Amino acid sequence: MTPLPIIAWPWPTDTYSLLDERLTQDEERKKIDFTRGGRLEKDPHGLDLNSPGAKADAGKNRVWLFMAGFSRALEEVSKVTTIGANKYTPNGWVDVPDGQARYMDAFGRHMLKLGSGELMDDGPTGTGCYHKAQMIWNLLAAFELELRENDS
Repeated sequence: MTPLPIIAWPWPTDTYSLLDERLTQDEERKKIDFTRGGRLEKDPHGLDLNSPGAKADAGKNRVWLFMAGFSRALEEVSKVTTIGANKYTPNGWVDVPDGQARYMDAFGRHMLKLGSGELMDDGPTGTGCYHKAQMIWNLLAAFELELRENDS
């Protein structure tokens, strides 16, 4: 497995440094206690939680690993967010009536364009973004609305 590149970040990456040794699935499973229907918080280095330097993050999502691993793709998706915020309003997508269906329709339209061999949305009314980035953005918007609906 090729290690991820080290990316400068304004704060330390702590125990989730990209230089950390990768955990196998078995090692990761050992850190998780499913007997109580959830995760038992533990320090990944075995420190007692009341000890100096302990941090209860074993078994938690490795968000930095995700962001560093997909930094270029996420940058392209963020361009879609910026263009949409400038064209409409920041986070205005949340209030679009029937948003889930409409964002899935937009996802499908971009998928059709990609399927026809068009990589960029650079037509007369296009954004100049990758169709894949717009597909991802629309799928994220629909999924976020679904999750918010399920939480209420």
